[in-house]
Amino acid sequence: MSNAANPRQYIIRLIFIGIASIMLIRLLFLQVFESKYKVMANDITIYRKIVYPPRGIIYDRKGKVMLYNQVVYDVVVTPNSIPKGFDTIQFCQSLGIDKAFFTKTVERVKIRNGGMRQSPFMEELSQEQAARFQENMYVFAPFELRQRYMRAYPHASAGLVMGYIGEVSPEMLKNTRYASYTQGDYTGMNGLERSYEEVLRGQRGVYYLERDIFNRPRDSYMNGALDTPAVAGDSLNLYMDADLQAYAEKLMANKIGSVVAIEPKTGGIIAMVSSPGYDPNLLSGSDRAKNYGKLFMDATHPLFNRAMQASYQPGSTIKPMTGLVALDVDAISPSFGFNCRGSYYLCSRPIACEHKDAGHAANFRLALAHSCNSYFCHVFRLTVDNKKFGGVKRGLQVWSDYFSSFGFGHPTGVDIPFEGKGLLPDSNYYNKRYNGSWNSCTIVFVGMGAR
Repeated sequence: MSNAANPRQYIIRLIFIGIASIMLIRLLFLQVFESKYKVMANDITIYRKIVYPPRGIIYDRKGKVMLYNQVVYDVVVTPNSIPKGFDTIQFCQSLGIDKAFFTKTVERVKIRNGGMRQSPFMEELSQEQAARFQENMYVFAPFELRQRYMRAYPHASAGLVMGYIGEVSPEMLKNTRYASYTQGDYTGMNGLERSYEEVLRGQRGVYYLERDIFNRPRDSYMNGALDTPAVAGDSLNLYMDADLQAYAEKLMANKIGSVVAIEPKTGGIIAMVSSPGYDPNLLSGSDRAKNYGKLFMDATHPLFNRAMQASYQPGSTIKPMTGLVALDVDAISPSFGFNCRGSYYLCSRPIACEHKDAGHAANFRLALAHSCNSYFCHVFRLTVDNKKFGGVKRGLQVWSDYFSSFGFGHPTGVDIPFEGKGLLPDSNYYNKRYNGSWNSCTIVFVGMGAR
């Protein structure tokens, strides 16, 4: 028999040699050529500083500032990194707090965000606190001073439109929407702050600094080759008029309801008021959580945007659509008239009209000009009772489908979150409401904008 070696042995040896070579090359690359990994492995001498950019400013249609930024300083900490010999007394003296507050706050941070995450310890330091802390910051590691920007509202109006920002919670980080965020970041929670978060937030920066023998960050590492500069958020220019908004809120003071003013030429919203409202500055600052709790428990529901989420009967604004649907299904013609004598008497109870003079509903144009309740109640009945539909239930469904195709019963898509869609009644709605027993007189008010 031949003593020739089995060729498969060579193949197996080559595979092992190849794998080992790849691993060695990768290790060489990580240790010699890849500087970022060197920084991560050398965290004792290299300080990684996160810089949060200013969020975009919001202006009204005339360039007046409605929302801007104020610089504030927070102390942040990684609880599990606090050394056993940490000088608690000097730290507390620099911030003007006592040891009980220190211990309680550290434990609260651990419970809320875990001991391994850098989290806020104390927010919105005064200028004196920030100066005293910065003088001795090198002995306070792992506590750090972090600059950020707090939102401010010069006119204290349009709170529900502007919205507010809040810290990203651990639960929010589980959502893919916040995949690019980390603990301690802030994000828009409501209003335009939420809708335009990606526009307003900007891009946070990362800077690497070398520490000196006292553990103080000093010079830029590698002349800033690894730094990522912070990029400020873009600003927004609204259709809204700040003066008109403030005036509308003044008119709605001590009232419950809403006001929306729209520019017909562009469709832009120039004022949106939900009353009662609140001063948006209450939800900006260290007391925002406490203030939010008070607003949330308020019996008048100031956090509820009545302009976006409440349900109102449309009233006479529905009458043009009532007439257009009737014209399209041939229930009436433009010359159709109705002898209104001040009320509609053809159902079980009279429905009052604003006009009694003869001829005010002699045709569609006149009836619309006088907003005649009797005319449009009757036109609605002629539509849903039209013989071509074979019954009122099918007729109402056709009427509802017309309205739906015009956008009724659907959100408008306005750039403010959590918009309601309103109620567009159909046959199923009234079947449930009246247990299937109803006719055109039962729902006659729909034609004039009631329900």
